[in-house]
Amino acid sequence: MISRLSWLLTLLMSFFVVSYSGIEQAEEILAKDERQKNPFANDPKAVEVGKGSFRYYCAGCHGMEGAGGFRGPDLIRGELTHISDDQDMMQVVRHGIQGTQMPASTLPDDNLWRIISFVNHLRAESQQRTLGGDWDSGKRIFFGKGFCSDCHMVRGTGGRFGPDLTGIGKTRPLKSFVESTRDPSAQFKNVVHADGRMAGGFQSVQLVTEKDSKIIGVIRNEDTYSIQILDRNEKFHSYYKKELTKIIYLDESLMPPYPDSVLSDQELEDLLVFLTNPKN
Repeated sequence: MISRLSWLLTLLMSFFVVSYSGIEQAEEILAKDERQKNPFANDPKAVEVGKGSFRYYCAGCHGMEGAGGFRGPDLIRGELTHISDDQDMMQVVRHGIQGTQMPASTLPDDNLWRIISFVNHLRAESQQRTLGGDWDSGKRIFFGKGFCSDCHMVRGTGGRFGPDLTGIGKTRPLKSFVESTRDPSAQFKNVVHADGRMAGGFQSVQLVTEKDSKIIGVIRNEDTYSIQILDRNEKFHSYYKKELTKIIYLDESLMPPYPDSVLSDQELEDLLVFLTNPKN
């Protein structure tokens, strides 16, 4: 009888231990599953800081305004693969995406949250933006008065020195477009190295050869041993770095500024309407 009672008590104690352990595990799982919230959500200062960090660390793949680049997808339009909220975006940015060119990041969490705030800001502006410009006026500015087609291309027509602007109006907020047109070098402001130095050039560069010849252009490709650039005349230059005496990364854009004495605010809006849909 005593033996049976002891066995029953042991069984009951085991049940309570297992139950308590199960409750602890469940609480731990729930705590881990609680979605992290961005501590810098809707913070204008964080968006501005995140803008600089994004342009330095992310724009090489995703473009200056997150609309997509040579190696990275558009982050502004439509749904983001692998991402349903800020916590998912943090996981992607922190750990990268296996099997893709998206690398992991070693930046502090606060930096990443600010970058995420900037991306969210761009997405919100893109969705809320409405334009009231004139398409025909925008086309005339692009191919005429503004001389945009000398350097930029839309739907296969225009220059190759600057980036292709086909459809850029679908993702570029008017405010950002005006900033980059009025003061093209603004894209380099707040873009800094981790040690606080101004990030050199990002796209613009001057090469000095062994014969002291100077070549200014935009980088088309660069690795540890070589660099390829396109100059203003759309001539392609390729060098091994050991052939150069200097590589000077510029802090200013090679695009000229367009003050309101050259193009009015309304004309810039007309131009963006044209770039939104170059084929009307």
